[in-house]
Amino acid sequence: MGYDRSSFWDYTRSGYLSFWLNAWHNPSFFITRYGFRAWAQHKIKRYPMVQEYDEYLNRRSFLAILIARLIPVIPSQVVNIVCGLSKVNWAVFIIASAIGKIPNILIFSYAGANLHHNKWLSILMYTFYLVIIFNINFILVYRKIAKTK
Repeated sequence: MGYDRSSFWDYTRSGYLSFWLNAWHNPSFFITRYGFRAWAQHKIKRYPMVQEYDEYLNRRSFLAILIARLIPVIPSQVVNIVCGLSKVNWAVFIIASAIGKIPNILIFSYAGANLHHNKWLSILMYTFYLVIIFNINFILVYRKIAKTK
């Protein structure tokens, strides 16, 4: 009972393929971009905090999308819709999304390939990954708060 490399690469290929098929067969970014962006931009003028977030997203779009894609508990649809409603360049959106999904797919594929052999290792890997991602985000938010004070 050991680690099976072929199942890892099978899971990885199918995971990345399913991500890309979902990204292109579910065009929520483009629907919100060309169908609702003008309406949404008009609505957020009433809410200064939302405008501040939108401006931050536009200034640091690559980093914001990359971090959002790294966090596995943020639904992809939410990222797609928020980016579609903002002024994020579509090429930046696609590249940051592709790079941001790689760690998720690799970790979840490896843990999934080992799930039958060692459930505790898989659970530990999921937990470790979540702790790392949340700590990175905490550090980034803490730095931003420290700079504003």
